Amino acid sequence: MTLEVGNKSSPSSLIVWIGDQPTAENALLKDMGSSIGASALMTVSWSQHPAGEGLNDLSVTLPEICDGSWYLRDATSFENADLDTLHDLELLGRSLVETIEAKLANYGLDWKNVILLGFGKGAGIALYASLLKIFPKQVSAMVLFSPIVAFPGYLGQKVANTRRNATALKLFTIWGNRNRSTPGNYRQALTQAIKKAPEVQSTPDTLPDGDHVFDSKCCNVLTSLLPLCLPR
Repeated sequence: MTLEVGNKSSPSSLIVWIGDQPTAENALLKDMGSSIGASALMTVSWSQHPAGEGLNDLSVTLPEICDGSWYLRDATSFENADLDTLHDLELLGRSLVETIEAKLANYGLDWKNVILLGFGKGAGIALYASLLKIFPKQVSAMVLFSPIVAFPGYLGQKVANTRRNATALKLFTIWGNRNRSTPGNYRQALTQAIKKAPEVQSTPDTLPDGDHVFDSKCCNVLTSLLPLCLPR
């Protein structure tokens, strides 16, 4: 954990942020305590985890990222590095579960009281863990900015073969229309994977002039969406 704000004694909800640049993102998120009501907000860093090394080394400006070919690999063409990436994603997802579970126990809350927020690779870890039921129970909602999810076609196959929850999940995805790291063919493939999870109520949106960064404009969008996620 790299930041905690809001109601830290008896919160009604736990908001969890997982992004890619803790220092820069925390500078924007630290003032959100006044806009989250009786909730607590904590941010977690995956990049310092041993399983995060390979994902940390993956540059989002590589040509195969920007043209979508890396995302669109299927299982028949996976290399050892791709299998390592999938293994790391699962480990990072399970570590995220352990971190959240410890906080839920402290606060006397359940997974239905959790709202997940994220950006980039961190958002991808959260979405991967949710769709593949690495979380022991369904979270309440997710707001993800430019999530980077490895191999959405393969993910979609696994989602289709995973027992689904009846509990609905609100999912908001926000994409930058100038973000070369999340090309259109990748977004389309990820949308198809999400559709294989019928309990997910997906609402995509586009941020004008948005690039691959979580900035003050993104923070304003996040502030406007949180009331749709928090308990009434």
